[in-house]
Amino acid sequence: MSERLYHSSGVELSVAQGELRVAGRPGFDNARALAEAGAAWLARHSNSGVVLDVTATESVNSGILCVLLEWLREARRHQVMVQQVKLPERLKELVRVSGLAPVFDAAPSLAS
Repeated sequence: MSERLYHSSGVELSVAQGELRVAGRPGFDNARALAEAGAAWLARHSNSGVVLDVTATESVNSGILCVLLEWLREARRHQVMVQQVKLPERLKELVRVSGLAPVFDAAPSLAS
């Protein structure tokens, strides 16, 4: 069963079976709300595991990278193990050219 954590302007954040999933066209206009909704969920699930999945995003921009970085920071803060970060190919390229690959490489996988 999926729980909706955020929905606005065609962007949705949901969680199912320990997987935070973003779908739609996230951007800077909703990055803060997405980050906060995901961070609140992470704070309630200390000492557990999570998969961060943004493969259903329809656009690539640095706004979603900011959201993921915030979630990685909050996961570490609340001792939530990030088991996997799922990125679409176009976002993997942005991670690489932005110099953030080492940060994301700390998570076990950048599987698509």
